[in-house]
Amino acid sequence: MNHKEPERPRSSVFLRETSCPLWFQAFRPRTKIESGVVPMKTVSRPMQRLRITLRGAVQGVGFRPFVYRLATEMSLTGWVLNSSAGLVLEVEGAPGELRRFEQRIELERPKASVITERESAWIPPEGSTRFEIHHSDNDSVKSVNVLPDLATCADCRAEFFDPANRRFQHRCR
Repeated sequence: MNHKEPERPRSSVFLRETSCPLWFQAFRPRTKIESGVVPMKTVSRPMQRLRITLRGAVQGVGFRPFVYRLATEMSLTGWVLNSSAGLVLEVEGAPGELRRFEQRIELERPKASVITERESAWIPPEGSTRFEIHHSDNDSVKSVNVLPDLATCADCRAEFFDPANRRFQHRCR
């Protein structure tokens, strides 16, 4: 027996030209509602951007890495940099998260830092996609407090003598 399958047309033109309305109904493209998938309403969170300038003893105390960790933990985007005017950062996210971010900066800031002045301003969002530490900016008039050398704190000493810590017996070069 030499049974040969009939060739099936590969074009969708066949579906339009067939005389069988059921065939056409079965294979025509369906809308999302007809296929049982109901489109969800997309709820867009209102994004805002906040520029914060901190003055005082905010450089040389680990403030930029602290801000970076805090912003990424809270899924906020933007940047932070040391400026001759102090520490400047722009952060973008939902308004409530930005207010919480401001509060946490004040409550959880590095121990050695001293904030003498803080300016905040709402600015238009830029749609940034990540948080970055930018290189220092030296264009403004200098107004930064420079800290004297600080004694090594207890936490740093513990890291220095802990074999499991990456700073174990770190040598300055």
